[in-house]
Amino acid sequence: EEVAIFSGLSSHLPTIQKMLLVEDSFQLSAATQLLSLYCLHKGRSVSAQLLKFLLGSCAKEQQLVVVVQLVGQLEQFHTNMVGEAVSTGLRDKKIDVKIFLSNLAKLSQLESGSCHSWVRAVTSCQAQLVEHLVRPDMTALVLDLFRLVPSATNMRVNTLHKICHGFVQVILNTITSTNLTMEASAARISSCEKILFQLCQQHCGLQVTLRFLLDSCLNSPYCVWLGGVQDTEESSVRQKQAVSLLKDNHKFGVMPVQPLGSSTVFHAGTIGAGARGSPPQHPVSEDQAEINRRTVAGVIMRLCEGTGEQQGEGAKQLALMMVEIISPDIMYNGLPWPEEEFMKVTIERDLSITRLLTRHPITWTLLSMLAQARPALCYCSVLVRAVVAVSISHWASHVTSRLSDHPAQVHITRRVLELMAVGQFLPPQLALVPQIMHIFDPFQLHCVLIDIWNFMKITVPGPSLFQVSEGSGDATRDFGPYKNYHGFCERLRVVVVKNIDTMAVIFKRYFVDALKESGENGQNGHAEPIV
Repeated sequence: EEVAIFSGLSSHLPTIQKMLLVEDSFQLSAATQLLSLYCLHKGRSVSAQLLKFLLGSCAKEQQLVVVVQLVGQLEQFHTNMVGEAVSTGLRDKKIDVKIFLSNLAKLSQLESGSCHSWVRAVTSCQAQLVEHLVRPDMTALVLDLFRLVPSATNMRVNTLHKICHGFVQVILNTITSTNLTMEASAARISSCEKILFQLCQQHCGLQVTLRFLLDSCLNSPYCVWLGGVQDTEESSVRQKQAVSLLKDNHKFGVMPVQPLGSSTVFHAGTIGAGARGSPPQHPVSEDQAEINRRTVAGVIMRLCEGTGEQQGEGAKQLALMMVEIISPDIMYNGLPWPEEEFMKVTIERDLSITRLLTRHPITWTLLSMLAQARPALCYCSVLVRAVVAVSISHWASHVTSRLSDHPAQVHITRRVLELMAVGQFLPPQLALVPQIMHIFDPFQLHCVLIDIWNFMKITVPGPSLFQVSEGSGDATRDFGPYKNYHGFCERLRVVVVKNIDTMAVIFKRYFVDALKESGENGQNGHAEPIV
């Protein structure tokens, strides 16, 4: 039944709504009572519109008392009106979003029982909140709301995907921002990490977050802030050609005047990609890029360590994700190392992996952390295998030169051998190689790398080779006595003997003493053959 006073009230509603913001107690009380009755008569949508107006207009905390009072009077009749008000307010482009979000945060931490309605409303609208998260002027307010209101535990995958994407973008935007102090940047990244940690506890949460982080660090413009180089060379010239050859001829103004005439000249197009320009300048120094890499890698590893029912499950997921993103082929990505001759089959894939690792230093940072989180490096041993194969091919073709002539390749070879040593892919003797590489010439280094390849081929680097200590929880590998693998160390022993004047202490510790500890007889660290 229509009430006469309410039928004409709709045209004066904006004026009466503004009375809810005045300080006159009588006028405030009367307007509140009148609008409460009007909302009860008109329904939930009108109640939600009134709440939306108050959330976007209350500039003082005293004015929020009216919001609490109206919710207490109307919510028992109009369920979910708070959720509808928050949802429509986040979509409304006419209201002041800063005031709206600030009031939402204040109402969500009320000590009274009415805060539960606001918490439920914010939780149900977190996908809409993320749209404002990436706006620099709104980031702090939205972060406060996510900190106050934890995410739902049964979130849909598409919502989880959207929220994780937003927080990963905030982390990278914070790293690339020049307007924040170091303390403010660290606090914001820490807040995002705590919220991502909660999201990673959900089904598929860790996989979604890792994919966004890795993909952003390797395949987006953010990579230059981490010391990387954005790849523009992988696409073919035909794919990058923006103008057809016909239009290129038009540009030169040399259209044929007569058929096959002597004045007919054609432009044959650009050979390859044309003249290569100078590389772009990095926006940050190398030291700052190293700090940025450690920040991002630290976030990734802490998310992995705190996720998963079993210890090391998160690091395993990261290793598998790196193989999926970095390796260009799904073939031959298993744990076994093939025969030496098989390197010719996978050389293109190995070169692609090595180039990507070289362009993006953060991959080495992550691999170093996986090597320490044993046995996680086993799951991405295909990346290690690719770099070793490329190193073997390189030094095989430069046996007559010197190591100092190839500083970049020396650096790559040393880094991959250090990874294998820390990840306990190699026994103590072969793990020495990256520390004493300066005594090698290219031919000797090539021979030792072949021995390392053959050792890896015989002893496949699998997680089953590691034993977890009950006390510390660390995984370690027992290679057994030196006599079990001394055949793979013979050429290394010969090189060390040739440099005995500087390598005497190392030779005695790793070859002579190791032979005695295994109960074998021999001279100069060389085991006597069994008769």
